[in-house]
Amino acid sequence: MKLLNFTIIKLTICLVVGIVLAHYVQINFKTLLYATLTLIVFTGIYWKILQNKISRLPFFGLLSYFCMVGIGMLSYVIQDETLRANHYSNLQLNEGRNSIIFKIKERLKPDPYNEKYIVSVHSINEDDASGQLLINIKKDSLTKPLSVDAVFLVSSKFETIQKPLNPHQFDYNKYLALKQVYQQLYLKPNEILLISDETTSIYGWADQLRTKINEKLIAA
Repeated sequence: MKLLNFTIIKLTICLVVGIVLAHYVQINFKTLLYATLTLIVFTGIYWKILQNKISRLPFFGLLSYFCMVGIGMLSYVIQDETLRANHYSNLQLNEGRNSIIFKIKERLKPDPYNEKYIVSVHSINEDDASGQLLINIKKDSLTKPLSVDAVFLVSSKFETIQKPLNPHQFDYNKYLALKQVYQQLYLKPNEILLISDETTSIYGWADQLRTKINEKLIAA
């Protein structure tokens, strides 16, 4: 294929290979970072040595490809929120209830018993914290859905997201992990204290617009 003769195409393929490899192979972040930086420095030094020579040895090309694989893996791993020191998975949490302040990030499709949301954590037990949680709020006909961007205070216990019981069942745990969600809370409407309902993002405005449209459709 003539297309593969272009260097930029080969480097892009190596970058994609690195991203896919990082998805399936767990590698320590520091080890990957140091290995990639070493490859980049060594490739730069090797290019400096060869830049005045007409011919380029194949070894330089191989180094370049390995560099792109490393960069692809690094770009995937660096997005892992659990690497942050203040991520809730790295904090000493109470075995029972914890005081949690979070912000509504996304409204999910509810199940027969609970309204569901993805939220971003702001603090836990008055300490700064980060990460995302799945929030399950028991359905109540008298309460309205929570608005995106609204900030709430709750006291609740962290719970793991159940893995599928059957081999061919949809793995909701794995699906949420891909969205950086690793724990969940089960709440009742009267356990949630509103701190702020100010809209601060385009997602909040979009959620307000969707809510108004739904209300008009129901009233029509």
